[in-house]
Amino acid sequence: MVAVLVGFASALEPGFAAADTAILAPGTTFQDCSVDCPVMISIGPGSFQMGSTVAEEEKEKITGLAPTYPTPRHLVSIHYEFALGKFDVTRAEFAAFVRETHYRSGDDCIGYVTGARFSPGSTGLNWRNPGFGQTDRDPVVCVNWADAHAYLAWLSSRTKERYRLSSESEWEYAARAGSTVSRYWGDRITEACLYADVRDISFLSKAKLQPGLGDHFDCSDGYPYTAPVGEFRPNEFGLYDMLGNVRQLTEDCWNHGFTHSYVGAPADGSAWTSQVCMYGVTRGASFDETPSYERVSFRSYQALEIRSNTSGFRVARSFE
Repeated sequence: MVAVLVGFASALEPGFAAADTAILAPGTTFQDCSVDCPVMISIGPGSFQMGSTVAEEEKEKITGLAPTYPTPRHLVSIHYEFALGKFDVTRAEFAAFVRETHYRSGDDCIGYVTGARFSPGSTGLNWRNPGFGQTDRDPVVCVNWADAHAYLAWLSSRTKERYRLSSESEWEYAARAGSTVSRYWGDRITEACLYADVRDISFLSKAKLQPGLGDHFDCSDGYPYTAPVGEFRPNEFGLYDMLGNVRQLTEDCWNHGFTHSYVGAPADGSAWTSQVCMYGVTRGASFDETPSYERVSFRSYQALEIRSNTSGFRVARSFE
């Protein structure tokens, strides 16, 4: 399917122009269809140091096994162009898929119910009713890897292009956007509410939690739970909400047993799927996670079948 560049006038449709996405320059914004398709940004090839340093982990006061998750820091070289969603997949975009395919996801979502603490057990919630109010522009939550892959298969069939989840290394490369510090806006955590929907005063108040030392950002972003996509400042690649709002599912398995590290990870941008996959890697943290989690290097994992109202996904697209 011929893509359309966003923001250029044409005779095809107001606001769009035809484009060959095989030759898009890095930073180009496009859609493969003008209705219900995610807005994409092309990402050029490059190399970066993936993960964090011991000094960063110590500065963030990470304890337990977590400091080993984003180590050892290692060079990753991506020799190809790909595209990443400018935003997380929204409720409206997911609804279009459900409407057309009659897809049914489970009512077993776990997480926050308005005004309450996190529930680790099934709440009977789903993507339509995640336990708190959302708009159509909010990121879809209460979806697991099977739900995400079903959406991606539909989108690929609809556009005749290869849509997928990003690899973990593609995600971090795009999230860093050339930066080398803990957060793409810099190391100043006081600026978090300008760039992300995070665990802040708004969240603590709504969830009826008392602030603890270092457990929240001392600012208010105005959203106790999810926020509509694009409400905050983007990173240097023009990507929004790469930190905060919702955790983002990636294609990678949580590999290497219980060593919880990058030992043996690929360094070419590909997803790490070399073992039996019971858990997937999530990136970006969510609206409820502490400042130490809201870093481009931080990674965590989630059982593939789990649906949580703190997790969503962002699409990637290959150029082939």
